[in-house]
Order: sequence, then structure tokens, then C-alpha cells
Amino acid sequence: MEQLTTVNITPLNKRHANTMVYGSLILILVLMGAYPLLKTVWAIYILLLPTFILFFIIGCGKLMEPDPSLTIAPARMTWHSNRGDVVLNWSDIHHFGMPAGSRASGHAPLNLIGIQLHRIEALLDAIPLRACNLIIHQHRNLMMAIALDESIKEAQAVDESVLNDKFQGNNGELYTGLKASLAHRLLHTKKLTGYHMFIPANCLDRDIEAFLPLLKDYHLQAVAQKE
Repeated sequence: MEQLTTVNITPLNKRHANTMVYGSLILILVLMGAYPLLKTVWAIYILLLPTFILFFIIGCGKLMEPDPSLTIAPARMTWHSNRGDVVLNWSDIHHFGMPAGSRASGHAPLNLIGIQLHRIEALLDAIPLRACNLIIHQHRNLMMAIALDESIKEAQAVDESVLNDKFQGNNGELYTGLKASLAHRLLHTKKLTGYHMFIPANCLDRDIEAFLPLLKDYHLQAVAQKE
């Protein structure tokens, strides 16, 4: 069996960030220099300048994002974020897939890679609190999308479940606060989509359809090599 190597993933939008920043900056400077000529057509000036400034701000935001966004190593996978790293050992991951809006409805897959865990305690024990808050926010947005496909009663059950500030893990540990809230969201999301957590498409260096088979194959090889 071929020895696995560490792979660092740089997202596509990160690669274009430099072009966006420097391109928009040049256009802003050109526009400001051309003000004496454009002041007679002020409507064009007012329209273009805020647009170029917006592109500049968006590009700067992309440059501030972690690079790489994902590290795929023989022992584990790491999702890098501005709020900390989310580390998952391959042995704690059951499988990857593309989640749909809900398992009960035949809707098109969401633009995410779903991760089903063997046990959520592996994530709860390792995740930093700031990254924990990031995933809770991600799940909240996902639940709002899923709620459009489910009954009002089920959508309300999502909110009620996360109000519980305690969670008893199968390992006997009692989780409170953010980690308890995350645990309830992981379990409810698993119920609705079949997956506990997700990797957003904007973290990838190619389309999900192309990236997912490679990730699945690496996962299988990594688990097999440990056995």
C-alpha cells in the first residue's frame, strides 16, 4: 500500500484574493485620479467607487483567512479557521458525504461535505471554545435552511434542544455551556441530515464532486494503514 503524505488545501477563493485586492486598489486610485474628468458625470463616479472599495474589503477579508484551510495528514484531518483548529482523527470519522436538505425529503445536496462521527465526544473533547462557537453558528444557519423543509413543530424542537445547558456523553463526562449546546446541535443535525458536522465548499481547492472521492479514498487508506 502506498504511503500517505500530508496534503495542504488552499481554497480557490484564496488564490484569487490577491488579484481582487490589488486590482480593486489600482482601480480606486485610477478613479480618484480621474475625478476632475468624471465630476461632470458624478453618477458614474458614485456608482464605481463604492463598488471597487467593496471588492477591496472582500479581498482583504479573504487574505486574512487561514492558509491552508484544510490539512489532510496520515493520522488526522485539521480544519483551520480564524477561531482555532478543528482536529479529527481518521479513526473517529465514520464516513463523508453530501448532505441533502433533510433525509425525509428528496432535495438536492447542500453545498457542504458532511462528516458522520463514530462518537461526538471525540470532537467535544478536542475542539477549542472559539471554534466550537463557529460550528454552532454554522449549524444554526444550516438548521434555518432545513427548517424550510420541515414542519414548524420540528423546527421549534431544534431551538428547544439547544437550550439545555448540559449534555451527558457516552463516556460519562458532563458537558456544559458551548460544548453542551454544540452536542445537542450535532445530534439533531445528524437526525435530519445523517451527518454531525460539515466542511464548507469555500474551504476546498476544487468542486465538492471532485474533492469528495479523493477525501473518501484518503480516509479509507489512513484507517487501513492504522489497522
